[in-house]
Amino acid sequence: GDRPEALATLMGIIMNEGLKIEKRRFESLVFGEGTPYELRFRALEPKKTRVLSPEVARTARRAIERVVEQGTARRAGRAFMVPDEDGDMERDRTVRLGGKTGTGDHRQKSFDRWGHVIDEKFVSRSATFVFIKDTQYFGVITIHVEGEESGDYNFTSSMATEIFRQLFPKLTNELDKIYPHEQEFIEPSRSNKAPEVSMRTASL
Repeated sequence: GDRPEALATLMGIIMNEGLKIEKRRFESLVFGEGTPYELRFRALEPKKTRVLSPEVARTARRAIERVVEQGTARRAGRAFMVPDEDGDMERDRTVRLGGKTGTGDHRQKSFDRWGHVIDEKFVSRSATFVFIKDTQYFGVITIHVEGEESGDYNFTSSMATEIFRQLFPKLTNELDKIYPHEQEFIEPSRSNKAPEVSMRTASL
């Protein structure tokens, strides 16, 4: 389906060249710290399942990168700017950013036997931007209004891309300080010294 979690999962599959990698919230756990029964656990390597061929995933990634370069998600590309030779700001081409936008205007319509609309009811309105940045981050931004009041709104996916442009660089700068991009996985073990419990996001 097109639920936000499913869309984010799809971006992860494309980023990992067709592999669906098991998500988890914790990398390590500690129990009974400072006692004779202290236990420390670290996560095993996550399960990986191939669901797309690498060639298909790479083709899909090139397509969504063009959406950022030339299409409806150009605004998102301005999240990463650097000065050019003249001192003007331009998009940082060293950042591989791909994404896809979508706007949903959901209504229920009733028709007479001649096909004319005789009643219309607003159901919901939504705007979405799904993205991949380099090989580090993927996720989805969704704006949603439920019910008849959704008819009072006219936002589009440009709002989601603007949220990305404003917030994502600041968010990733903080995450980069806390969570390394490379991760070591070991078997659960016992030790007299326990590590801290760490947590890492699977998507944003």
